[in-house]
Amino acid sequence: MKVFFCTSAVVLFILCFSELGNCSTFEVFNVGSDTAVGFTSSKLTERSVQSAMCTIETADVRILYGTSTAPTSSVGLYFLKNTSFRIDNQRHMETFKVISTSGTATISVLYEP
Repeated sequence: MKVFFCTSAVVLFILCFSELGNCSTFEVFNVGSDTAVGFTSSKLTERSVQSAMCTIETADVRILYGTSTAPTSSVGLYFLKNTSFRIDNQRHMETFKVISTSGTATISVLYEP
């Protein structure tokens, strides 16, 4: 198994598990407190993604998924910085939106097959 670690916050790379023949895709993105954003749609279609493991790194956020309602800085499920969560449902990943409660939040995501 090959696992690559990087400390840069603006890096996109692929983790490959050669003995399984599966690859996980990793991305880091920033979100502000003015507009909610979702996962990169092309990442959800790569390698039959089944789940997304997310870590909130630099600011508290609010999220919503499974609904057409977008979170705001005061509405949605609240996550503190330095916490993680997993989304295991394709529809929830497709409708996922996140917004920072203040400032800019950095989100790291590992898309798993």
